[in-house]
Amino acid sequence: MKFIIISEHRPEFFSYLKEHPESLAGPLTEHIEWMQDLKEKGTLVDAYFLPGDGRCITIWDFKDESEVDNNILQDPMELEFTAQFFPAVPLFEHMNNAMNRKE
Repeated sequence: MKFIIISEHRPEFFSYLKEHPESLAGPLTEHIEWMQDLKEKGTLVDAYFLPGDGRCITIWDFKDESEVDNNILQDPMELEFTAQFFPAVPLFEHMNNAMNRKE
C-alpha cells in the first residue's frame, strides 16, 4: 500500500539552527542513513524536495497503515517535522474504477 507524506520543518527548527548550526551534523547524518536504509529495503520508494516551497514529498510502500507510525517514528529527525499522511491509489486504477462504477 502506497502512502504519500508531505512534510516540512517546524518553524522553531530554523531559529534553533541559526543559533546552533553545529547541532545539525549528527542528526542529519542519522536521518540520511535512516532514509537510505529504507530506500534499499524498498520501503521508501522516492523522495522530493520542493524548491522555494520548503516541503518534502516522500512516497512509501507499507503493508498497512500501522507500519506508517512504526517506521516514521524511527526517523532520527522526526520531531523536527510536521507531516501529513495520505494513502495513495495508482491514478489509472482510480480512473478505471471510476469508469466502471455501476452507481
